[in-house]
Formats: sequence, structure tokens, C-alpha cells
Amino acid sequence: MRAALTLCAVLLVAGCVESPAPVSPPPQASEDPLPLDADGCPTRPQALKDMRGDAPGRLVDPGGVTAVTLCERAGAKRTDYPPDFGKPRKLTTKLSEMVTALNALPDRAAAQAQTGEPMPASYQECAAVDFFANFAMSVKYPDRTVVVLLDRNCRLAFAGGRTRYGLPSPIDTFLGFYREQLAASAGPVPDRPCPGAIDPARLDGRTSANEPFDGIGRNRGDNGPYLPSPLSAITICRYDKARLVVHKTMRASLGAAQEWLNSSIGSKQTSECGNPNNDGWQPTALDTLWVADATGAVSEIRVWRAPCAALRAIYFDGYVAPPGLLAQLDGWLKP
Repeated sequence: MRAALTLCAVLLVAGCVESPAPVSPPPQASEDPLPLDADGCPTRPQALKDMRGDAPGRLVDPGGVTAVTLCERAGAKRTDYPPDFGKPRKLTTKLSEMVTALNALPDRAAAQAQTGEPMPASYQECAAVDFFANFAMSVKYPDRTVVVLLDRNCRLAFAGGRTRYGLPSPIDTFLGFYREQLAASAGPVPDRPCPGAIDPARLDGRTSANEPFDGIGRNRGDNGPYLPSPLSAITICRYDKARLVVHKTMRASLGAAQEWLNSSIGSKQTSECGNPNNDGWQPTALDTLWVADATGAVSEIRVWRAPCAALRAIYFDGYVAPPGLLAQLDGWLKP
């Protein structure tokens, strides 16, 4: 003890200074584990506010994964949701590919090199958007569950003290594999009947109740085409002055129609045709298309034919109707 004190005194005389305090690590989310439901999904809002950290290494362990579940939570200020909202989507195929995609997400330095732009370091260091839904991914192992929290505003993913950047979107990657899984077990899509008349007021898309039905949208993703999976059927219902005049279901040679629809919807070639904010917006001739894809999901696309031509689908403005598509529809409906 006396020797230790003597050594300390010698060091002080020699000009020994106090060692600097250790640098605090970047703040992380609360150490309290997120409560999870039976699907491994968080049961309370994701604690992302203080989430940061860029530790090296893999985002998740690639060994022994038995399932990856996409968990869905409501946006902060949203109230109007479809009946299937919040239902977990469980991926049991392509697990190795999904985990590889998660671990391939770039860290901040790699993301900045990839984009040439500064990237946010933590939650919501970018324009905040109240998305319709917020997501997490539950990675299931035989003995544990790892939750990857996702910030859609800044395209960030958090797990195990690591921040990664959604380049490309892990949600889109998941949904691509999930659509393949659904398609592998989907049965034939039955013919869809066409109503004998259509209420013109239902075409007023200014309210969500009147927007075209969009069953495909749940698994579409944010960055892919409007119709991401191969089509299995298109039912065309043609109306003249709101009365059904002819209808037909096609199940073959749908590729060209799908390309025309995808190239038009969401393009820069917008049209005011059918805009309910303008006078004379209601059609005198209309085709409604019920498109079913390989997963069994169905969406509605409305094609104004007169007094003007345009495509209208959920969440989208009017778009110029490709002449090739109009000719294809006319050819299908010929007696």
C-alpha cells in the first residue's frame, strides 16, 4: 500500500495528469426489450427517437433463421384502414436471400458514397412524413427473435446497435419474396361479375370510399411498378351512359396490357380527363378493368373512353391512356 502511494506521488510530481473520461457511446434505444406478440411483432410504438449507432458487422445473424415477418403499425395520425391492415406477413421461403439482403444494406459511409449525398445519422433527421403504415421486421430463430426497426422517413434500419440504410428498400425486397410465396400456393382466380350499372357518383375519387379498389396494393411496395406480379386475368366491364353493354374475362396474352398499364400509371404523362374538380368530368363511356395477379390479389383500374380518354387508379391522378391499350381492349370486346 505504501509503495502504491509512493508511486502515485512520484507520478504527480512528474506532471501526471488525470486521464480523460472515456467517451460515451452513441445513445441507443432503451435497453428494455420491446414487448412482442406471438408473431414476434412489437406491441407498442417503436422506440426510434434516440436510435443511432453505426457499429460494424452484420445487421442480423444469418444462421438458423426460421421465418421473417413484416410487422405493420398505424401511422401517427391515420384512422381509415382496410380490414387486413396490421395483419403480419410471414415469409418462410427465400429466407437466406432475405437475410442476405438485410446484411447487405450499406452503413452510413457506404450509403453516402453510393448516393453522393449526406445521409441522416439517426431517426427523422430528414423530412417527417406521416406514412400510412410503419414497419418492423421480426427475424425468428429457434431460441430467440431479433427485431429490425425501420424508419421509413429516412430509410433507416436499426438492430443490435447498428444503423443501416435502405438502399434498396428492405420492405420492397421482402414484398418481392412474399409475392412469390403467395403465387406458389394461389389457386385460379374466378371470373368476376360486372355490375349491370355503375353509379356515376362512385367515380368521384375525392373521397377514399369512391377510389378504385386496390387489393394488389397491400403487397406492392413503395418503388416498384403498379402491377408488380404477372397478371392471371383481366375482366373488362364496358359501360355506356353508366349501363353495362359488354364484358369479358381474358386469361391469356396479358403481358402487353400489363406493360401498357404499368408504363402509364405513375408516369409524367398526366391527364385532366376525369378530374372531379373540373366541370363535365363524368364519363359517358367507361371501361372498368378488374386485374388479378399471380398472387390472387385483384385491383380496379378505370379507363375513361368518352368524352376523353384516361386511366385512373387509386392514389394516382389521371394518366394518358396508351392507344395500344385502348386498341387491345376494343379487340378483346369484339363479338
